[in-house]
Amino acid sequence: MNTKNFKQLFYKEVISIKNLTEGLARTKNNVSPGIDGEIKKNITEKRLSNLHQELASQEYKPKPAKRVPIPKYGGGIRFLGIASQIDKVVQGALLEKLEPIFENIFLDVSFGFRPGRGCHAALKVIKYGWKAVSWVINVDIEKCFDKINHKLLLETLKEYCDQPTLELIRKLLKVGYVDIHNLSDRSEYNTIGTPQGSLISPILCNIFLHELDVYITSELLPKYNIGIARNKTSDYSKRYSLDDFDKEILEKYPSLKKSLARAKHNAFVSNKKYTAMNLHDKTFRRMYYVRYADDFLIGFTGPRKEAQVIFNHIVEFLNTLKLSVNQEKSKIYRGEEKGIKYLGMYLRYYKTNQIR
Repeated sequence: MNTKNFKQLFYKEVISIKNLTEGLARTKNNVSPGIDGEIKKNITEKRLSNLHQELASQEYKPKPAKRVPIPKYGGGIRFLGIASQIDKVVQGALLEKLEPIFENIFLDVSFGFRPGRGCHAALKVIKYGWKAVSWVINVDIEKCFDKINHKLLLETLKEYCDQPTLELIRKLLKVGYVDIHNLSDRSEYNTIGTPQGSLISPILCNIFLHELDVYITSELLPKYNIGIARNKTSDYSKRYSLDDFDKEILEKYPSLKKSLARAKHNAFVSNKKYTAMNLHDKTFRRMYYVRYADDFLIGFTGPRKEAQVIFNHIVEFLNTLKLSVNQEKSKIYRGEEKGIKYLGMYLRYYKTNQIR
């Protein structure tokens, strides 16, 4: 389907009875109801038909989410927005149509809230794909979900959605919340951010940060991936050199050639100060990137000062998205350093010296 036809048909597909039914199926049972008190089992075919009519006439108005404080592990509080059941159906219907479209657009570096691309898939890429990483760059986005700029997000969506669909998403973004501890106060509304707890919040975050993925993969990765392999140090290259004693042994026992080479290698690398590759090789660089929702890591092989330049480039690009960086939580680690935590796991680069 070409873009023009897609834009004409999209809203009708979103609000169809069939798609609203699929949206209802995406909602969960036995969860806390929103402001209206409705739950999933009470949504009948007639109610879906009425919802379809409201959406078709564009009279549908989402209700403010119920805002609930949730204690964070390690201290602090985050707020969860609990939408009304009807609004969840609309969110689910949008997700039903947005997901297959953007799965064809998102890059392989993106994980989280995508089919078959969870935490384990992201960690597997790091474990098996990142080689000899000198530095791990952790950039923490300050309250990403709460700070997503509506105008920039809707500008991005404009390329893929027709105007009625954009208006529907705009309504869901700007509806705001009600604090259950102060129901009479409606003075605070969301002007930025996607409510955490919304069915479409994760995919909207991925859509928004797709620009970051494109920037890093098209601008930074080509710039900081240079050469095929590091040059070896002269000492490492000479580790198999034979002295007179070695030559005497091989002259008497030639079948020991491989065993002697293995023994000489292991003796060389048993010195913890040895270096096989030239760490200052200016003809070689490597950069890796993985993002899980708003949590991402950069792996870099090269000098520390260039790792800092990469960090600065990313911070500057996030500024163009009107996102800020938590400087206290952001850090450049040595690859072999302890305490690098990502997606609930500790990461550390280990050298393997021995020939088995």
